[in-house]
Amino acid sequence: MMPRHFRARMRVRTTDEGGRKIGIYLKDYRPDLVFDFDPKWWRGAYLVPDPPVSDFDDTKVDLGESREVDFGLRYPEQVISQLQPGVAFRMMEGSIPVADCVITTVYQ
Repeated sequence: MMPRHFRARMRVRTTDEGGRKIGIYLKDYRPDLVFDFDPKWWRGAYLVPDPPVSDFDDTKVDLGESREVDFGLRYPEQVISQLQPGVAFRMMEGSIPVADCVITTVYQ
């Protein structure tokens, strides 16, 4: 299982808000992240399903819906010290912001 670095509440943007045309299927989803404290894009983020489930299967979060999700980062040492509950970030697909998120828990 891939390591979890933090949990966040994500809200998928609607098309009217400049987001996607369909919801996000969580399985194998690899968004880029942009944290409010740093304009650098964090590539290599991934979503981690809650145990005992080992996979998201066909779990989808529809436009306008919210969900708590665990995130992992390929290079956490570069940013983990700046992550804390309340830090906001956006999930991106290219130049399109697809979800607004707020960290609720940071795992040690």
